[in-house]
Amino acid sequence: MKVYFTTSQRGKGYFDQYYIRIYNEIKRLGHTHLDDEIVKITSKEFYKELKEGGKEVIKLYKNNLKYYIYLILIFLKYLFIVFQ
Repeated sequence: MKVYFTTSQRGKGYFDQYYIRIYNEIKRLGHTHLDDEIVKITSKEFYKELKEGGKEVIKLYKNNLKYYIYLILIFLKYLFIVFQ
């Protein structure tokens, strides 16, 4: 199964160990991550890049938007099947 796991960059200072454990558990169960941004980039790097308006943040935003739209479409398809 494809899994899109994301969470708050602001929370990484408090919950980073849990984010990594969740990410690794999803992987251990044999699922495929659609994105690894939450474990790949530190909050400090993320906000520095955001402040500077860097290409990586724009790329991240576009990827996240793509995945959100994909997930909404899957959800709508599921609702259509269930309520037919």
